[in-house]
Amino acid sequence: MPADLHAEVEKLRAWLSLAGNRCVDQYECWWSDGGVVSATRRFVTEVRPEDWSEQDVTDLLYVLEQSSTAYVAELVTESEARALAIAKHSLARGGIASDDIAEQLGHCVQRREEAETLLLAFTRDKHERTRRLAWLSLAKLRSAAVPPLAVSARNDGFEARDPTS
Repeated sequence: MPADLHAEVEKLRAWLSLAGNRCVDQYECWWSDGGVVSATRRFVTEVRPEDWSEQDVTDLLYVLEQSSTAYVAELVTESEARALAIAKHSLARGGIASDDIAEQLGHCVQRREEAETLLLAFTRDKHERTRRLAWLSLAKLRSAAVPPLAVSARNDGFEARDPTS
């Protein structure tokens, strides 16, 4: 079982704790071979979601939360089983990395009902961006929940705001 994900996440945490380090794209070991993204890729391809430990979940959610690109979210959620598993963990932990995950759930066409249930939970997230991405993913899945959500959003004045912000 690949143990390097946790080691790489700890190195990233240490680097981010230093004054002035805020953007993971500036971290030399983010994209490097053997770095955080490589360790994440190896981990998700070698370890099934049902075998993830609590520490594994913490590390995956941390990497997702720190990432500034869609690539990492796509990597972690590449299979529907992984997308659904990480979404459940995110919701159980208060919606960590919820915007990236909500967006990726829109691709779970084979397990649409499970994805829809999770997306409906994300529509109640405290962050507006997450709620909007969840609505868009529900629409992508052609969910029957979209019309009532649209009416609710209209009544709340949602349509008067820029939907991309």
